[in-house]
Amino acid sequence: PKAHFAGYAKHARSHIQAALDLEPENPWAHAMLGAWNMEIVRKGGRFLARTMYGAKLDEGIRLYRRALELDSKNPVLQYEFGLALAAQDAKKYRADAIRQVTTALSLPPKNAFERLAKARAQLLLNALNSGKNAELRAVITAQTEFPRAAQPASFPQKR
Repeated sequence: PKAHFAGYAKHARSHIQAALDLEPENPWAHAMLGAWNMEIVRKGGRFLARTMYGAKLDEGIRLYRRALELDSKNPVLQYEFGLALAAQDAKKYRADAIRQVTTALSLPPKNAFERLAKARAQLLLNALNSGKNAELRAVITAQTEFPRAAQPASFPQKR
């Protein structure tokens, strides 16, 4: 609720859209807008996400797929899309999530960031394949939620 009232979601969307307007073929901008749509739907539900923010699950998936068309050899984008799908609905999107994460793991990392993403992808794949819902939820939560210990006591006020 604090983030909503502070306007963070709308500000984030406008900044991501500005990046896309400047660089329409930027895979990271497409992925970020895809992630924005999917996370708003995940946190608020389809109706509120669409009504309050214009966020749509199908648009998020489309944007992630466009990002991967632009940079299919990026293990971070592959992993993040797989994670977003699993977080959205692990049962419904399980096969797609596994496919994305498996692709991420098959790509050679070019730097430390990509090595970290691949390590996280391996944990997610293990959880997806475990058949244990509690384990999968724990991995998804650990990989999608901001650690409570690191959260500020209060959000900055909108000016």
